[in-house]
Amino acid sequence: MMMMMSSSYSSTILFITMIFGVMGSLLLLLILMKYFLPNTKPQNLPAGTMGWLPFFGETLAFLKPHNSNSLGSFLQDRCLRYGKVFKSHLFGSGAIVSCDVELNMFILQNEEKLFEAHYPKSMHGILGKYSLLVVSGDVHKKLRNIIVRFINSSKSQPKFLACVDNLVISMLKSWNDRTQVSFFKEAKRMTLSVMVKSVLNIEPDDPLTVQILEEFETYMKGFARERLSSIVKGIIKERVVGKTTRKEVGEEELFLDMIIEKEENVSEEEKLSIVLDILLGGYETTATLMSLLLYFISNQLHVFQQLKEEHQAIRENKKDGEPLNWEDYKKMDFTSHVTCEAMRCGNVVKFVHRKALQDVKYKDNKTHYHQISDIVIPSGWKVFPIFTGPHNSNSLGSFLQDRCLRYGKVFKSHLFGSGAIVSCDVELNMFILQNEEKLFEAHYPKSMHGILGKYSLLVVSGDVHKKLRNIIVRFINSSKSQPKFLACVDNLVISMLKSWNDRTQVSFFKEAKRMTLSVMVKSVLNIEPDDPLTVQILEEFETYMKGFARERLSSIVKGIIKERVLGKTTRNEVGEEELFLDMIIEKEENLSEEEKLSIVLDILLGGYETTATLMSLLLYFISNQPHVFQQLKEEHQAIRENKKDGEPLNWEDYKKMDFTSHVTCEAMRCGNVVKFVHRKALQDVKYK
Repeated sequence: MMMMMSSSYSSTILFITMIFGVMGSLLLLLILMKYFLPNTKPQNLPAGTMGWLPFFGETLAFLKPHNSNSLGSFLQDRCLRYGKVFKSHLFGSGAIVSCDVELNMFILQNEEKLFEAHYPKSMHGILGKYSLLVVSGDVHKKLRNIIVRFINSSKSQPKFLACVDNLVISMLKSWNDRTQVSFFKEAKRMTLSVMVKSVLNIEPDDPLTVQILEEFETYMKGFARERLSSIVKGIIKERVVGKTTRKEVGEEELFLDMIIEKEENVSEEEKLSIVLDILLGGYETTATLMSLLLYFISNQLHVFQQLKEEHQAIRENKKDGEPLNWEDYKKMDFTSHVTCEAMRCGNVVKFVHRKALQDVKYKDNKTHYHQISDIVIPSGWKVFPIFTGPHNSNSLGSFLQDRCLRYGKVFKSHLFGSGAIVSCDVELNMFILQNEEKLFEAHYPKSMHGILGKYSLLVVSGDVHKKLRNIIVRFINSSKSQPKFLACVDNLVISMLKSWNDRTQVSFFKEAKRMTLSVMVKSVLNIEPDDPLTVQILEEFETYMKGFARERLSSIVKGIIKERVLGKTTRNEVGEEELFLDMIIEKEENLSEEEKLSIVLDILLGGYETTATLMSLLLYFISNQPHVFQQLKEEHQAIRENKKDGEPLNWEDYKKMDFTSHVTCEAMRCGNVVKFVHRKALQDVKYK
């Protein structure tokens, strides 16, 4: 009996276990089906994968840390595989991820119409339910307007600027005896101290400021909001209690007083969130941007030099110890541009969370192997505009490729401040260049005029362009066949190659630029390659190509021209050979001094940048085509065999290099030494 009961009992247990096992399996299957197969399967979703982890999907891979100025492996892999817009499963729901600048703009422009801010619920607990990051609609507009008023009013106030000035000086002084500094950490402390002083009127050395700094470090890890809120609520309460006393003694009204007294339709929780949002901006994003600026500038010394010059120019107009004012800050144009560029490249805010309020149809242009189609973003799905994406993508979907796929080889755009027609069509390009000065003229941005000079061939047009171009063409045609010019090229190439003998690594492009510019300096200005003035010109040209130093280069060339003018009689008496520079000084009477200067700088520019670029491209292409290298070698050896030992090449030898000429032309075609030109239509032009 006992055995039967035991057997029956075991069977019952086994049966119940099986039932629960089946039920558990069914439940898991239902979860997976709900995850992978929604009730109504959305149509026209972009390509992508939903991951294999229930609920998490691809969230962990998406959040994997990576360098600030890169896309990161998650986005790079998927952009290459699926295009700039792809589907995924992130933060517990279906998601569309966009690295496409146009879709990103579309999402942000349709805020509160087709999309709304929608952060994970865990963020609400950290940031607060009234944070600007999580609220939407009228509440968002109301709170944003208050914060914008604070920023606009405080940034120009002398007290605010003096506070920034003092804290920066104090921070720098504190580094004097330290061997190592964590700049990001220091910047966060400094910027938060500015905000605490500006919003809460608490001095940087007050123990309460130190406490807020410590709490904020914990807050940024997802904790301590309650403690921070308690501190801020206490400060608000003190300001309310002391309101009458402050009015009696005529104390200046603070931003905190304004939102306490004048913003009657703002709740206590909203006031608290406004303060915490401003402190958050001062703590995290501003300090991140400052750190990125330091990183980028440390790798761009010419940028640092120009920033220094801009700031020194402002400082020279100030008295000793006189602080900066808002007018001084407004003069910092270059500083502003550098800051904007750091924001663009560094991705301070990498992405935002948005949710589709309805099914949204969008015409998507995918990368090279995907067709153009309408995609649908289903109602309720998350959307992630990635601000890292538009300028960091390694995919083939470049600006031109995207638009050529979408609109064809000729399309309209808005570039360099005006409406523009972009042509990737060879026949239209030929038509434009053939109708130069008839239907079209060269028209470069004004900023280029300052760098190149107003008489550069790139910016002048009409009769002036023809006149200057003819002079430069005469120089090229006459000099290329001269034995002295060819011997100069020969000697400099041999010298460059010999200098590489004991080096393990060579920067070819840098070496080529030095060599080709030395050829031009010798040919145009008659200055030997080892002359200190050649070295100075080389150094100035490196700065010139970054958009600076034209004045210094011009000064050097003007000095050389002046010396040639003064020594003209002496050279005639001793029968010295006439140079190109002498020709434009003496025989070109209808040239102004500025035109002569521009001719020289244009020739040097051609010798420095474009020729060296072409040489580098040739080396790159040939290294990947051994059979081409072999044929070039055979052509050159055939010419060398007909020369005596040490006999230099002459123009007839160069004319025999047919295959070399073809390879050079092909490198120019494939490498795009000059990628595009600026032209302006002189009248309405009809083109079939």
